[in-house]
Amino acid sequence: ALGAAGAGGAAPSLRNSLLTRLLAPALSGAASLAMICCLPARVQLAAQPGGAAFLLPDARQLVDALEFAQAVRTLLPSAVAARNVNGSSELRRLHQLLLQMASERDAAAGGVGALEAKLAEYSANIVSAESLAAKERQLAQAEREVALGIQAAEAAAEKVRATVLAAALAAEEVQRRSAEERLAAQAAELEATEARAAELGAALESAALERVSLTRQLDAVAARLAG
Repeated sequence: ALGAAGAGGAAPSLRNSLLTRLLAPALSGAASLAMICCLPARVQLAAQPGGAAFLLPDARQLVDALEFAQAVRTLLPSAVAARNVNGSSELRRLHQLLLQMASERDAAAGGVGALEAKLAEYSANIVSAESLAAKERQLAQAEREVALGIQAAEAAAEKVRATVLAAALAAEEVQRRSAEERLAAQAAELEATEARAAELGAALESAALERVSLTRQLDAVAARLAG
């Protein structure tokens, strides 16, 4: 549009252009408008045969963009009072929209209240869960202490059983030694008895020999007396 105006043509109306329609929400009096024009870093010029330079198409677009930016800087958006476009139907639509927004706000407030109630319930559940976890920890600690006590009692009982067993083994060892001593004494007595029996046997043999000698002598005396 600016290019056409610069060339001497009539400037077309921008009110119904696509860009104006796209920027319509930002062109009200209460809006803050910021426009950024993107420009190329370099511009190329082409030389004519007579030595004069003319702009290439990309350079022409650069000039148009700069002129458009300069024109935008002069715009001053202002607020305009709203007029009755379609009679009371527009007001009814806006009123219904306000009622809908109010109901949505109330629903949101109710949702916030429900969320707060749920949050309080969750907090109470967390507190109860923490209390239950603390009780479980105390119970686990008590169970560990009981287990340690049982282990200590079993160790003490094992020591007592080991002591009793050692005492029983010592008593058995004493009894065994005493029995061995008695057996040794009995063996000595048996040996002495056997020695006495051998002496008696020798004495009996000697007496038998003497008896035989005496018998022979008596027979000899009897024979002499008979002769």
